[in-house]
Amino acid sequence: MHRDWLTVGALGTLAFLVSVAPASGYTPPELPWANCSGAIGANSTVIGARDLPEEGASVIAGTQVTFSTASVAPVTFSIASSPALLASPDIDQGLAEPRPSEGIHVQAFTSSKAAETPGTVYWQASFSATEVPECAGFLTGLITDPVRTLTVEPAPLPPPPPPGVSPPAPPFSATISSAPMDRPQIAFKVHCNTSCLGTAAYVVTVTHRHRKIPEPVLDRGPWTVAIGNSSGGVQQFSHRYTGASLRKLKHLIHDGDAIEVHIASTVRNPDGNTAIAHTTARLD
Repeated sequence: MHRDWLTVGALGTLAFLVSVAPASGYTPPELPWANCSGAIGANSTVIGARDLPEEGASVIAGTQVTFSTASVAPVTFSIASSPALLASPDIDQGLAEPRPSEGIHVQAFTSSKAAETPGTVYWQASFSATEVPECAGFLTGLITDPVRTLTVEPAPLPPPPPPGVSPPAPPFSATISSAPMDRPQIAFKVHCNTSCLGTAAYVVTVTHRHRKIPEPVLDRGPWTVAIGNSSGGVQQFSHRYTGASLRKLKHLIHDGDAIEVHIASTVRNPDGNTAIAHTTARLD
C-alpha cells in the first residue's frame, strides 16, 4: 500500500522522539498516532493478502466480476484499461459492500463492465485513512493497494447444432467476419441484424513451443460499434501496426511463432438485448 508519506513520516518521527530514555519504572501511555500507524499497516497487510480475483486471474468476456478483500475501513475498487488511468477509471469504479463472514471484515464489489471487452484490465483497492477508527483526527489521505491485472478472454464458441438441425434464428444477433490478415494490417467487420450499439476489440496470442502466450502490446480496442439502421448493417474496423508494435510483430513472425487474433464484439439493440460475437483469425 502507498501512503501519504508526509503525514506518516511526521507521525513516525514524533513516535521516535517521545520514546527515548523513559524514566525508570515509568510506563508511557499508548500514543494515538502510533496506534494509527499500526492500524494502517495491519489493514494494508490484510487487504494485500485477501484480494480477489487473484493476480493474473482470467474471466470470460460478458460475465460479471466480483472484486473483494478484507478491510475494517470501507474499500473502493477501481478498474481501468491501463495503470495510469486508475486514478480516474475509464471502465468502472464503486464502493464495496460488506459481506457476511466469520470473524473477517469482507468487502465486495460486483462489476458488469470489467469484462465487457477481451484484453487485460487493471484494478486496485483503496481506502481512506480517516475511515480507520484509530486514525480519527490524526491522518488523512488515500491508502492504495498494489495494482492487479485481470485477463478477459473471448467467450467460447457455442457447440454446433446436431446434423440436419438448423438453429433457430435469434431475434437479435451480431456476427464478425475477418478479412485476410495482410500484415501489418488487421481488418474485420461487425454485422448486426438490427440497429445496435457497443464495442469491438481484439487480443493477440502467440503459440510458442506448444504454449499460448498473450501479447498485450499487440491488442487493440475497444472501438465503438454504432449501427443506426433499424434493419441492421455492417461496420468495418482496421488497424495497421507501426513503430514499436510493428517491430514486435515482425520479430514474432521472423521466429516462426503461430500468431492468432481473437476478435470479439459486445452490442445491445434498442430493446436492451445483448449479443456477443467473436471469431479467431490466423496472422501469417
